[in-house]
Amino acid sequence: MMRYLRFPDERTAIKCCPEWLDGDNWIQPTLRIEIAVRGTLYNNDGEYDEKGNTIKEPTKKVGFFIDVIRGEIPTAAQQYLVNPATPDFVLG
Repeated sequence: MMRYLRFPDERTAIKCCPEWLDGDNWIQPTLRIEIAVRGTLYNNDGEYDEKGNTIKEPTKKVGFFIDVIRGEIPTAAQQYLVNPATPDFVLG
């Protein structure tokens, strides 16, 4: 079952999950742990002209997002679990 984490920022994610880092980078998948670091997400509220040029930048969602595909979530990170377990990332 996929689980979703929303941290206030990347620094908090690093502090709560240092074992998910390999040097300065987030870890690659293993048999024990697989995460998808989404980072900053954006709302679907940007405006673009017919050529694809940005008229209005989309707004950022609040937080730094990591999906846990398999493996244990560190105790310090459990407070950042998103409920319900299948969030609608379209919401701000």
